[in-house]
Formats: sequence, structure tokens, C-alpha cells
Amino acid sequence: MERITLAPTPGAPGVAKAVKKPASHADALAAAAAKEILGPGLKPTHLFFGDGGEIEVDAWELVADKDTVYCSADEEMGVRPTTEVPVAQPTWASLAPPTSAVLSRQVSSFFADSWAASLKPLNVAIGLHAFAFIEGHVPFLVDTLLQANDSSGASAFVMFVFIPASAIWVVGLFGAIILHPSVKLCLDWRGKPNTCCSKALSTIALVLHAIIAYIETFLLSNFASWIIVVLIIKNVCCIVGEVLALIVACRLSAKDWAALQRQHAANVAKPTAVAVTHGVATESTPLATGV
Repeated sequence: MERITLAPTPGAPGVAKAVKKPASHADALAAAAAKEILGPGLKPTHLFFGDGGEIEVDAWELVADKDTVYCSADEEMGVRPTTEVPVAQPTWASLAPPTSAVLSRQVSSFFADSWAASLKPLNVAIGLHAFAFIEGHVPFLVDTLLQANDSSGASAFVMFVFIPASAIWVVGLFGAIILHPSVKLCLDWRGKPNTCCSKALSTIALVLHAIIAYIETFLLSNFASWIIVVLIIKNVCCIVGEVLALIVACRLSAKDWAALQRQHAANVAKPTAVAVTHGVATESTPLATGV
């Protein structure tokens, strides 16, 4: 007696069973349905040889004794999922960087404590410059104009002494003003404090005020004058204010640098995202959420 084995296609659910060789192709399909080869309630519609070739109705005689006949409800030998589960793939929209408005809000939140901490020293720096102008520049101008013999001497003093000294004072003052939380003139497109301008202005004013204070100290040792004492106090106040502005600028730069370091470490630790374009997977840059 000839027998064959009816089995589901490789990888498909079901169970293989040995049966008496059916007389025809139709009898084989009926036997497979009766034996529930593909599972309860499933009826096979196609039969295949082991090499994947489909057994046609008129080719049933080619099935030999002890052959394995594979049953399937599909037109091809293989497994077709009954329910396709979509696999979520990242898109270029999800990989796009946040907008400038979102970045600005993130940056403002990140630097909120730094702005709050910088308020007091910057107020002191601006106050010292204001005091220096009232205490030093104004008495110096009034005293010199009163002692001037003619208008040409007064004009020369104003052009070559008072205006340059006032310009240095303005440079130091703006080094603190542009970083003030209520002004924030020195910001980049993301809203991050760009401290380069403040550092440059404060450093220039600090160096010039220090040189002038040194010269005035030398003059005081040779010519005792109350106006020189006033000017020395004025320059010392400006120097202290410019040092405070530099401290604030350096502190903001340090926090920005620390944020970049943390972001770099997070990017290195994160796996790269994969974007699928026209069926081709390509690696993209790591998603960065830091500031």
C-alpha cells in the first residue's frame, strides 16, 4: 500500500500526517482538509512538491510512494501573514531639528537660573559706572573748565581728554548692559547668550582704566590734588564693574560649554536613527535634545 505525508508548507502553522496515497489531486485536497493539516477550519487549495513546484491536477501521478506533499491555501509555497503588522519607521520629519521658536524657549528655560544669578552683579557693575561718572567725570570737567584761561584751552580739554575718557567709560558700561537680563542685546539666533562682545568691551575698558589709574597714581605721588584722588576712585569703580561683567560673561560661557559637553556625551551614547527612503535604510545623525 502506497502512502504519502501531507504537511503544511515550511514555517506555516499546522501538523503533518501520513495518509494513504489519494487517488487524485482532488482527493488529496479533501484528505488534507479532513485531517486538518493547516489547522481547524482551513482548507488547502494548492499542493506542492518538496522543491517548491506546484502539483497540477494532471500531474498527480508524479507523486511517488512515501513522498511529502505540502499543502497551502496560497498560490505560492511559503507563509503569507494573515495580518500585516505595520512597523513604525522614523521619517525625516521626526528627525528634523526643532524650530528656532522651540529652541528659544528651551534655551530661555535652560539659562533661567544663570540670568537670575547674573542680575545682581550686573546691577552693581552698572551702578559703579554711574557712580564713577557722577563722582569722577563731572567734577573733573567742572574743575577744568573753571580753571581754563580761554575757550581754546577748554575746547582742547573737552576734545582730547574728556571725550576719550567718556568713550572708555561708555565701552565698560556697555560691556555690562548687553548682558543684563532685562536687555539681552547679545544673543544668538537660538536665544543663547553670546558673551564674546561683552568680554571684548569689558576687557578693553578694564585695560585702559587700569593704565589711566596707574598714571594718575604716579601723578598723585608728585602732585597732591583732590581731583586726582577723585579720578583714581572713579577708575577703581569702573575696574571693579568691568571685572564683575567679565565674571558674569565667563559664567554664562562655562554653562554653555557644559551643556555642549553633556549633549555630545548623550549623542555618543544614543543609537543612530534610521530613516527609510525608497526602501533604502540610511543612517542619520543621532537625535539631540540638549541645548
